[in-house]
Amino acid sequence: MDKQRLPIALVLSMLFLLWYLGRFAKPPEEQQVPPASSVAAGEVSSGGASQQARDVPRSGQNEPLRDNVGRSRDPAPVMASGAPAQEISFETYDTLGVWQARGASLRRLDLRDYHVTPHDPAPMPLLGEIDGNLGSFLLRDGSGRYGLDQINWNVEQRKNSSGVLEIVFSHETADGYLFRRTVTMFDDPAQPHTFGMVLEVKNVGEARSDPMTLVQQSARGLVDEEAGSAFYGQPTALAVVQRAPHEPEVVKWEGSSLTGDSRRIDEGERVIAAGTITNYFSSMMLPKGETRVGQVVPLAVDDMLKLERHVQAKNPIDERGAERLRMEMRSDTTPGAAVELQLWVPALNSGESEYFDFDVYNGPQALETAALPGYSFLGPVIESAYGNWAWINKTLLQTLRFFHSLIGNWGVAIILLTLLVKTLLFPLNRKQQTSMTRYSTVMAKLKPQLDELKAKYKKNSKKFNEEQMKLLKAEGASPPLGGCLLTFLQFPIWISLFQILGTSIELRQAPFVFWIDDLARPDAMPFGFFGLATINLLPLLMAAATTVQMRFQAKPADAQQAQTQKIMGLIMPIFMLFFLYSYSSGLSLYIFTSSLIGIFEFQVIRRIWPVPGQPGSPAAAKA
Repeated sequence: MDKQRLPIALVLSMLFLLWYLGRFAKPPEEQQVPPASSVAAGEVSSGGASQQARDVPRSGQNEPLRDNVGRSRDPAPVMASGAPAQEISFETYDTLGVWQARGASLRRLDLRDYHVTPHDPAPMPLLGEIDGNLGSFLLRDGSGRYGLDQINWNVEQRKNSSGVLEIVFSHETADGYLFRRTVTMFDDPAQPHTFGMVLEVKNVGEARSDPMTLVQQSARGLVDEEAGSAFYGQPTALAVVQRAPHEPEVVKWEGSSLTGDSRRIDEGERVIAAGTITNYFSSMMLPKGETRVGQVVPLAVDDMLKLERHVQAKNPIDERGAERLRMEMRSDTTPGAAVELQLWVPALNSGESEYFDFDVYNGPQALETAALPGYSFLGPVIESAYGNWAWINKTLLQTLRFFHSLIGNWGVAIILLTLLVKTLLFPLNRKQQTSMTRYSTVMAKLKPQLDELKAKYKKNSKKFNEEQMKLLKAEGASPPLGGCLLTFLQFPIWISLFQILGTSIELRQAPFVFWIDDLARPDAMPFGFFGLATINLLPLLMAAATTVQMRFQAKPADAQQAQTQKIMGLIMPIFMLFFLYSYSSGLSLYIFTSSLIGIFEFQVIRRIWPVPGQPGSPAAAKA
């Protein structure tokens, strides 16, 4: 029946919102890729930041990728055996961290301009030994004979001709291979959050070498300080693959898919970027020049730092209790994510070298950075976070930016956005109110006849429905659907704001007023009663305002519809409070403001400009 459409639509709307928000992190696409026993050489990647004071020679030609190619005569590698690894600290204008000789790896990297909390002045850790053992950007040979990810490399630091710090790692094997990795720590605003990394593999022996496979690992997961809520996406491994003239393809792996299929790079394809992302930040390796990647393999990394935070949040009594909690919570802790890039070293004559050149970006997923020369790879990464709502998100974010440029406060920008949306929807809302008033008037007029039909056909509901529809049609009355339409029209705004608050770096730790210092987080007002240190006040205000607004809605003439409206007026605010209590205060601010404007419209605007047909309107007075 028509009178059932409104509650059904509202229930379906809430179920849709619950389903969508619960699955905010878009599932990765399954990659059905056959094993890369043979991969043709792809196009050369030219993405990434511009090269600064680096001239990379090259010899030899890339060959198809082959797995498990090694040297049977290579002696067992000499492992670090717990020996302390030499460390080199570095500082640039936007990062600081530590490289170590063990595995020629990055032990730690912090971002100077970002912080864990709004009031913490310390630089934010982005990369670290999240599994408690290994650093980032490890290298190994496909056979594992050389133990490149375990040994202590020789290391030296120097300044190049441009005065930029270079850290040079080297290791020579007993059978005539020289591995040399040169890291260039860019310190230039034109190349933000970026360092260069060139790997040279040289045959220093007398005989022609065999070909081999190398595996270059990305950052071993990001220090995930943002994953304190189920609303934040999982750490994700990602590759951006280009096949001209098509748009770049973004391949993602997260959760259980981190142990799934790899992405083979076929002939005509090239890897633009590959690495790890969280909600706001990314660490991406950018192949440069003639560097070819044969395959991108996802990797799950045990996040022991996150596990330890979860354990300590339970306040274990002693170490035995903490260890028991670690055992219980390990399987429920979301793993970190990384990728491995498979590289091919051809057979080399004595004295020949093969070079692999990368830029490495470790920083925010910011649209401003994506607009810089060499950083266009960030565009597809940001777009992938938006999914099918990308154009709505871009429009909404640009609108918020415009208001922020005028006011300088993101909270006020959200309020102005709400006012703009309500203004644009006002004509449709007015039409819906007029339709609802007209329908209620007709239903009140027909109530005696409907009661007679209900009594006459009380045992035949089908016949009653048919006769009722005939009567309504004769009077030109039909249940208005405008209310449902308005709800659906605002769904994209809610979902888009939900995504923007969870992914746009501009809104991360954006303050509003008073205690609200991060619109991307719950507002957490200091409380101190009933054992609660804080409460999230904005969701409570939102639920209260929504309840009041629904109480002001026009009451249907039909008793059953009126009862349904009353029930929905109770259920919907509770549902919204339950679901949004622990999410971004910015979304609660939007809905709270929208409800206040709705109350103002009912209490003030409708008195000044009555809806035709309602008591006090000119049409009603004339009748």
